Amino acid sequence: AWAVARFLPHEPVVPPGGHAAALVDLPVQALRLAIESADGLAQLGIERIGQLTQMPRAPLRLRFGPEPGLRLDQALGHALEPLVYLDWPEAPMARLVFADPIGAPETLARVTEHLLTDLCAELERRGIGARRIDLVFRRVDGLSRSLRVATIRPSRTVRH
Repeated sequence: AWAVARFLPHEPVVPPGGHAAALVDLPVQALRLAIESADGLAQLGIERIGQLTQMPRAPLRLRFGPEPGLRLDQALGHALEPLVYLDWPEAPMARLVFADPIGAPETLARVTEHLLTDLCAELERRGIGARRIDLVFRRVDGLSRSLRVATIRPSRTVRH
């Protein structure tokens, strides 16, 4: 799929079971080979995947190592190629817990500014900014009150 999507000049639609035929005319670079391997194959006159499929595997392995054979097998569906998923980084968070309930607006404003200072310091440390910040107050009775602030551009400035 990667090779067809990047190397076919038109809108690629490969029917089920047609992946081998779709790969035949693609360049060997579509197999995601190392530059040295692709250049070495080109020196031998092998520029298309179809030509590579006709080659005996043993001489290829001796000359270029296991990579060309493995990449060809992966492209043809004969070898597994596990997908590597990127984990989302944990969202930065600041938190304060109080022994006694607070409720005065001035106190809530001071707490919010303190939390924002801590959060912006963490954003600065990571070299990122926030486009959305959720402020959540959890009450003693189990209810929560929240406020969401969103920006067009990422920011890590407390005042902003």
